[in-house]
Amino acid sequence: SNNNSSSSSNNNGTTAPVWHGIIGCRCSGASTAVARLVTADDPVVQISPSSTSSIFNDYADQFPYFKRTVAPDDEHGQVGAMVELLRAHGWDRVSIVSSDTDYGRGMATKFRRIWQQGGMDEFGNPSGDPWVGEVVDYQNIELTADGQVIANAAYQAFSSMPTDPREKSRVIVLMAHAQHAYPILNYANDIGFQPDTIWLGGEAWTDRLPSGSSFPHPGAYLGLTPFRNRDQNYHDFLTALQDRQRRQGYHEWTDLPDYAAEYMVDAILALTIALSTVSPVQRGNPDLISERIQDLGFDGVSGYVSFAPEGHRMNPKFSVYNIQTTFKDGVEGVEWKNIGTVGTRTGSFNQTSTACFVGMHCVWSSNAPSDKYPVPKDPVLPGWAVAILVILLVMLLALLIKYWRSRKSKKDKLAQIDSELDDIDTQLEKAKKRQELLVLRRAELKSKPSRWTDSTDILIEVLPTEAEYWDVNERLKASMNDAHISKLWRIQNDNLWAFYSFHRDRLLSLGVNDNERQVWHGTSSLEPSVIYNDKQDGFMMQYSREGF
Repeated sequence: SNNNSSSSSNNNGTTAPVWHGIIGCRCSGASTAVARLVTADDPVVQISPSSTSSIFNDYADQFPYFKRTVAPDDEHGQVGAMVELLRAHGWDRVSIVSSDTDYGRGMATKFRRIWQQGGMDEFGNPSGDPWVGEVVDYQNIELTADGQVIANAAYQAFSSMPTDPREKSRVIVLMAHAQHAYPILNYANDIGFQPDTIWLGGEAWTDRLPSGSSFPHPGAYLGLTPFRNRDQNYHDFLTALQDRQRRQGYHEWTDLPDYAAEYMVDAILALTIALSTVSPVQRGNPDLISERIQDLGFDGVSGYVSFAPEGHRMNPKFSVYNIQTTFKDGVEGVEWKNIGTVGTRTGSFNQTSTACFVGMHCVWSSNAPSDKYPVPKDPVLPGWAVAILVILLVMLLALLIKYWRSRKSKKDKLAQIDSELDDIDTQLEKAKKRQELLVLRRAELKSKPSRWTDSTDILIEVLPTEAEYWDVNERLKASMNDAHISKLWRIQNDNLWAFYSFHRDRLLSLGVNDNERQVWHGTSSLEPSVIYNDKQDGFMMQYSREGF
């Protein structure tokens, strides 16, 4: 959107229009790229109708002019709504399965983090509810290089899930896009996995049955999609759109094609309303326009629209769907059916229709099946079995007494052996201390890396003016091209260097050449100082989230 009353001069001295806002993009990746561009050069307010990535919330300070009429993929959006849907059914034990993609792993991580935080308030923040959920198992299923689900990986994942009724859950949360979710469900069915499973998914695979699907599979399937409003505002807009389509000779829509169309209309409305509240000369001020959008609250085509401080839709609502068996023209099939709505706040689930297991009668409305399996009761022994046990215990006691008497005669020999073992332990402790001293002496004699400074600090900041900074940046981009360095330190730990160089030189002496590799070491929630302050092991697999 622009207006000729606002302008700026370009390099040629001519006047160019000032852009007042951008509507879009549809996918999060494209929205991220556009948001970085417009923020870096000439700031412009951007409103997306369907970019749900949580990156815009996680790094909100990097996207100050980004807004969206849809909720994010975190506790403020569909992940928070999934937690509320589970809680509304009385379920607190789940397993998680994800596809090995940024989306699948990211959604699984977000879900696991908030699953134990309790309920949400009207702003999507933890309400302090003492309720906690349990994750009994997590499986991440690998894909091929061209993005196909690896069958053996899926079979292994389901085969390794708990089978003990005391541990396993009937409810499985599946975080994956549709092109991965349905093959994963097919593989689970192939091995006869838990036919009464209740599967829960997000909008990435809900209401998206693939053509030629091999469903129905046993089990229950629940999923969420952004809420599709059908109030008078929606019908008034659709009527006006149909009238325009008739007048222009276009095909008339009986409904908007998907939720993104409704949220797109409201994105346009939000920007238009905000621009209408300021004078033409102020419309090129992104801070003012962003502030006016932030203060908005209006009844839109997709429902009531307002914005949270992070720029996403406030208090979002989601439609709850369930796969149900259908019969059309005598042919059995399946389809997703809407059974209610849910939000992120505690108590927001509103069930309007009964949920079903595929191929079975619809079995629950208010009384949902349990997420846990019945635990078999311990059998009661008959009287004769108790008598036999008593006799066996008496016999065992007699054998123990006999063994104790024979063992007593060996006491002196055992004491002598123990004394010798104590001496060996003392010698080993002395040898270990001697080894540590030699390693330190070797460190003093061994030359250190040329890039190290004379500082005694372990962490040395590497600045963008140094070649080492750009060397690390190049390697980072080679493995994660959308990553960037916010700050870089070099670790100068003398003990770790001595330990490492000793073993490296030892391998070289044995004829093992080219034995060094440069790898990345993640830390997950671990405090990094545990690694870089270590005196011997340093980078270890148990410290890494997903290995090297």
